[in-house]
Amino acid sequence: LNINMYQEVSDPNTGVMKFSTIDMHTTEKGAWHGLPVSTPYMTKDHLEMKRSKAQDTNTTYVYDYPELFRINVIAAWKEHKAKCQSIGQSVGYPTEQEMQNTVVAVELDLQNGKLVKVKRFPGENTIGMVAWKMTLKTVEYPKGRDLIVIANDITLGIGSFGPNE
Repeated sequence: LNINMYQEVSDPNTGVMKFSTIDMHTTEKGAWHGLPVSTPYMTKDHLEMKRSKAQDTNTTYVYDYPELFRINVIAAWKEHKAKCQSIGQSVGYPTEQEMQNTVVAVELDLQNGKLVKVKRFPGENTIGMVAWKMTLKTVEYPKGRDLIVIANDITLGIGSFGPNE
C-alpha cells in the first residue's frame, strides 16, 4: 500500500494551484507531486482492478508478492546498516542504490510441459498458479540465495485449481 499526502500550493511562476508532497520521512515525491489540483483523478487500471478483487476476498494480490519480499529484505538491510553504523562500522551492507537489487524475481510459466522463464506484465497469467524464481540478497546471505515462490491467483477462476495447474 502506497500512501502519499499532499498540500495545495500556488506555483510562484504561474499562480496555478498544484499538489506538493508532504512527507518528512523520505525524499521521494508522490505521483501527484507538481500536478495541478484540477488534474482528473485516474480510474483504476487493469492491475488495480485485480488487486481490488483480491483485497475484497481479504488476501493479497499474487503479483504484489515479489514487491513484499523486496520491501522486507530492504527493511532488514536498513536495520542491519543502522546497527553497523551505531558501532562505527561503515562496511558490510549495500548502498542505497544496491538495495534496490536485493531481490530479483523472474516469473516462471509452464509451457509444453516445461517450466520456462517469461517476461510479461502482471496479470497476464492464464492459469491460477503463479511461480517465480527469486534471488534474495539478505543479511544472512549477502551474495544471494535462490528460492522458488508459488502462489495462487485468486482473481483467475476464483482461485480454483484445474488441469493446467
